[in-house]
Amino acid sequence: GLPALLYLRGSVVDPDGGGHEKEVLRIADAGYFLATGRSLRDERVNIFLLDRDDYLDWIDSSFAEKYATQAESEYATIAARHERIRAQASGFKTRTLGKVAIVIDADHNGVAVINTLAHELGHMLQDLVNPEQTEDPSSFFLQGIREAEAQQFQRAFWLQLEEFTGLS
Repeated sequence: GLPALLYLRGSVVDPDGGGHEKEVLRIADAGYFLATGRSLRDERVNIFLLDRDDYLDWIDSSFAEKYATQAESEYATIAARHERIRAQASGFKTRTLGKVAIVIDADHNGVAVINTLAHELGHMLQDLVNPEQTEDPSSFFLQGIREAEAQQFQRAFWLQLEEFTGLS
């Protein structure tokens, strides 16, 4: 199913039920397995592929919880991250209900959604392998390391799929 998704120019999600979410998740599971030897079904993760409006609603409700549970001294930092994610990100990783949650704006073509998902899976893997790195959001050094780890996982994900499928 990967070639069809690579050439998909429309949105991955379709409110009328004709979307490609299952295919994207199947490709993500394959790439994750090829890179790690583990299935996404065995990880404590919920993946949400949402249209743009639902994605923005998810962000807003997620941050409403953060404001409710954090000290007032953290509000400026929370607000800055909230606005950055709303304005720039097409996906993010967080924790909710004891699991990692990966939330993707799937109102994009297949390559963009898979690429964003692969990057966020890199953040998830970092969180699962070394959760204490996730606990310190204030360190620019750790933020840089987390981004580098996610980018390298994203690269490994695509290289594994390329080798497995023979596609370039």
